[in-house]
Amino acid sequence: ATTLRGGDWLRVAPASGTSAANSLSVPAVDVTVVPRTLAPGEYQGQIEFVSPGAVNSPQRVTVTLQVLPPGSSPGPELSASGLIFTSFAGDDTPSQNVLVSNPSTAQAQYASGRLTFDGANWLSHAPLSASIAPEAPGRIVVAPDVSRLAAGVYRGAITLQFFEGAIRTINVLNLVVGAEFRTSANGRGASCNPARLLPQWAAPRDNTTVTLATAASLQVKVIDDCGQPLIQNGTVVARFSNGDPPVPMVHTGNGVWSATWLPVRSGATRVTAVAVLARGTNIVAATSDLNANVQAGGSSPVVAKGAVLNAASFIADAPIAPGSLVSIFGERLAQSQQLAGGASLSNQLGGTEVLLAGRNLPLRFVSPGQINAQIPYDLTVNTEHQIIVRQGERISVPESITVAAAQPAIFTVDLSGKGQGAILWFRSNGESALAAPASPARAGDVLVAYATGLGLVTPNVQPGQPAPSSPLAQTSETVEVTVGDQPASVQFAGLSPGFAGLYQVNFSVPEQARKGQEVSVRLNVAGQSSNSVTIAIE
Repeated sequence: ATTLRGGDWLRVAPASGTSAANSLSVPAVDVTVVPRTLAPGEYQGQIEFVSPGAVNSPQRVTVTLQVLPPGSSPGPELSASGLIFTSFAGDDTPSQNVLVSNPSTAQAQYASGRLTFDGANWLSHAPLSASIAPEAPGRIVVAPDVSRLAAGVYRGAITLQFFEGAIRTINVLNLVVGAEFRTSANGRGASCNPARLLPQWAAPRDNTTVTLATAASLQVKVIDDCGQPLIQNGTVVARFSNGDPPVPMVHTGNGVWSATWLPVRSGATRVTAVAVLARGTNIVAATSDLNANVQAGGSSPVVAKGAVLNAASFIADAPIAPGSLVSIFGERLAQSQQLAGGASLSNQLGGTEVLLAGRNLPLRFVSPGQINAQIPYDLTVNTEHQIIVRQGERISVPESITVAAAQPAIFTVDLSGKGQGAILWFRSNGESALAAPASPARAGDVLVAYATGLGLVTPNVQPGQPAPSSPLAQTSETVEVTVGDQPASVQFAGLSPGFAGLYQVNFSVPEQARKGQEVSVRLNVAGQSSNSVTIAIE
């Protein structure tokens, strides 16, 4: 664990461990803070997980700590706002615990009650009242009595009324599976085919308040009506009624699905967990809702979801190739606009740094809403890596991007990724011009297309450094060009001498290429096609 300011206030335990692939139980890491010596304000730190055998190592978690002024209280917090119990009819059901935390400086007292939606007396909890000391969480033991319940789904709720006015609720879902589905000692038992999914929110609590552009944890547990956790053949996505982008959730063990939500629109919103189980042609789906209010605020940089794009094409949801120039979009990425002053790029510009897979990226341009940077050449491909922006003492929530061997893209004159390509013609008499309607190319002309995303080069070039003119750095993968529907002869494909991260492809206009003011040009590298741009041919 590391902190950006405030000293050593962040703790993590254990310091190491193991995690088995596809395990029903995922090991937990305990994160605690020690804020006693900190002045009121916002503090940030990071937890780094390193696994030498993992291709996407390291992985990081951003921690934000808000220290309130003396006498303030954010209100009590529960370790879970929802519980799921599963048992066979006639069996006993183990109890579960909910921790009650008091992040203030005074005792927090509560009284509680419970109800079941069917009116039956099957739900119990203890203690009914307690006083919770600061920094000493209390424990509530919750247990259903299913000894006299028939198979079915039962719901209830426990309500805690705190003396200072706060109300907290624990929603309880109690599934009783028919005894005929119990597997006996000899392996016999009726086959249970799920017909329903039963999702239950564990975090955040209903009617919670979150801060704009500040990470909020989402956690939902999903079981089917046979009592099995949703793991294989399942997906869970969180959707938001305020128009925020959907957030895919990740299974973290025993049917628990988790995600980080970075709110981008303020106001009230309904958060819906959409769970889907697909087994062959049998598809079962269910939803569970909670309400949240997104308030203004937040001071950390934000990398928008899916907003790390190829700087030439700006195509969404596309992988990024080693060596590429990329544009990163978001909020509070820099304090002001800054442009790199020379051919070489530095790893810091205007107090802004960008890390990808734990490595600093060379920066060409930064502004509050956009960063232009270069991707390192030696990243592991065909995997996801985390990208993080640091601005002074503030750091963003990690955003994952996919890195592929190549993702070619041709620059355009207006930098939109569409229309007139940044492609020049050169002739033996020394003339050159943009291959545009005012100065069209001719059959046999040598054209130079400026691009990015063509992947590794030989010899190697350090990221952020201008490409050499001798020897030329050529692409490791073969680059193909089509003009209209005709293949073109490629004379050179590699880095453009004197520039960092900029590729160029030299090719001839095919004799059979069609004439016109908007003839398409595409690049193909490692099975990937570029954006289609246009040139003029007479």
